Amino acid sequence: MLALVAAIGCGRAEPAPPEPTAAPKPPAAAGAATIPPVVAGPPTPPPVTPVAPDALSALLPELPGWTRARTHGELVPQPAPYSRAEAHYQRGDSTIEIVLADSGFHPHVVGPVSIFLASGSSERTGDLQRRTVTVRDAPGSESWEPSARRGEIQLLVKQRFIVTATGRNIADLEPLRAAVRAVDLGRLAGLR
Repeated sequence: MLALVAAIGCGRAEPAPPEPTAAPKPPAAAGAATIPPVVAGPPTPPPVTPVAPDALSALLPELPGWTRARTHGELVPQPAPYSRAEAHYQRGDSTIEIVLADSGFHPHVVGPVSIFLASGSSERTGDLQRRTVTVRDAPGSESWEPSARRGEIQLLVKQRFIVTATGRNIADLEPLRAAVRAVDLGRLAGLR
């Protein structure tokens, strides 16, 4: 490109040699504000004000056979405003944490979640297994680490709401699958 500018500036008539093409930059190098969508579907709407944490807290479910220990809700101002509510459940030495979050469609909140939602993907790194899932039309991912008896299921509802269930000291992913099915995704998607 520099050779072309120099040729134009000097009035040189012969064409400049082509500039070598550079490899495309990964999304992170292109700028923090541009996070490419990974989940197919309509474009993400512009950011909106997230719902109040109390609205999310009201949707934290009871889990049969588990004791709900505590709940907490908050509005988080950084890296972009989002709200969240969490509940902790216990059965013996097993624990489950459910977090409901409203990203307000902000790409800094939704982007990191979307990375793992490419349909049909799966990976295995050492003992950690991860694959994509769909729960009632919500794309998501589940990960399982058998040696640690730890797992996580994360869903993205209507490109805005994030449902995360994390389990520790569990035998398999079934308690987490039951936990995310217990969340009323329809009511969550309808929050404004």
